[in-house]
Amino acid sequence: MLEVAKKPFEITQRAISTHAFSGRLLKDYPSWLEALLQVKAAAARANFAASNLNEEEQAWIEEACKQLMLLEYRDLFQADVYQGGGGIAVHMNINEAIQAFIQETGKHLDIKTQINASQSTSDVLSTASFIALQQTGNELLIVLEDTARILEEKAIQFSAVQTMARTCLRDAMPAPLSELFRGYSLLVQRQIKELRTRLSAFEEVNLGGTVIGSGEGASLTYQGVVIPFLSELTGLPLKRRENLFDAAQNSDAVGALSAALSQLAASWIKITKDLRLMASGPLTGLDEIS
Repeated sequence: MLEVAKKPFEITQRAISTHAFSGRLLKDYPSWLEALLQVKAAAARANFAASNLNEEEQAWIEEACKQLMLLEYRDLFQADVYQGGGGIAVHMNINEAIQAFIQETGKHLDIKTQINASQSTSDVLSTASFIALQQTGNELLIVLEDTARILEEKAIQFSAVQTMARTCLRDAMPAPLSELFRGYSLLVQRQIKELRTRLSAFEEVNLGGTVIGSGEGASLTYQGVVIPFLSELTGLPLKRRENLFDAAQNSDAVGALSAALSQLAASWIKITKDLRLMASGPLTGLDEIS
């Protein structure tokens, strides 16, 4: 392990001393941190293709990004994720960590003209956020798909079991227990469909649009190859947002995903309350299921 952490990062330390307040640090969000490093690695490849970096410089940046994903370097990332300024502190923490890693191998790259060439905090952080949300959302989809399957299996298992349907905790009429669990399974299947729809919006990223969506400071060559390189690194089907000005201004996709997750959580609170009530007892409760 390189001893990168021995010398504090100047700009990151300045941000910590003047703006940090939440106690929520970049190192505590590994999915986002890794996505940021993937974005920087893809940018290095694109900058080489655009002749902004030579082959060695590209390799140095990519190797630094790869190594900095390791757990042993996690404490380098101390920027407060809620610090203002559009996330500049987070972005500079990444840039300074890459620079420090490269310096400890006896080489030097300039942050502004090499490590951060053709990039802006705006498009880098937005793109990395979209990647992290996709990856985390896909993990949730796997869990939901498994849960829907288990609930359907329970519905089949309980096909001969009768329970009592209730309104306001008063007995209504007998009903198959299987239909309760089939309803849960159908609910989860709808949640899966909704979540997939919401996550699909995050396949469109604005890397290459720089600060406001104009692409100012990034060559057409860089803009044309950076997202395919990033898609290759992440394994995600990423594509360029149709209008980068729209992407720089509007975050409605994030709001829509948040709403879907909120509804998902509310549904599962309802299900757990159902199961808790049916499992109440055993002497004075319903004691219908274990």
